[in-house]
Amino acid sequence: MPGPVDWWRGEDPWPPRLSSLSDILRMQALIRAFLRDEEGATTAEYGIIVLVMAAIGFAVAPLLSGSMDVLYGAANQRVGAASTYTP
Repeated sequence: MPGPVDWWRGEDPWPPRLSSLSDILRMQALIRAFLRDEEGATTAEYGIIVLVMAAIGFAVAPLLSGSMDVLYGAANQRVGAASTYTP
């Protein structure tokens, strides 16, 4: 089987050469273990949750813009009044 630097000599290391039955069986076991592994599914699920939350945020933000303007406008007036206060 070619080593990691065989590409330098012009030999292509891909696809890997399976030279014996034990290599083939080991490769099959690795593929089966990879397909049975479910740890990466949680990452995908969290990604979907974040995507849905962002979509909801983008959909709701325009609906709340009017009430946010009122809220921040009142706060702005109070801060403005407090900043011009002279004892």
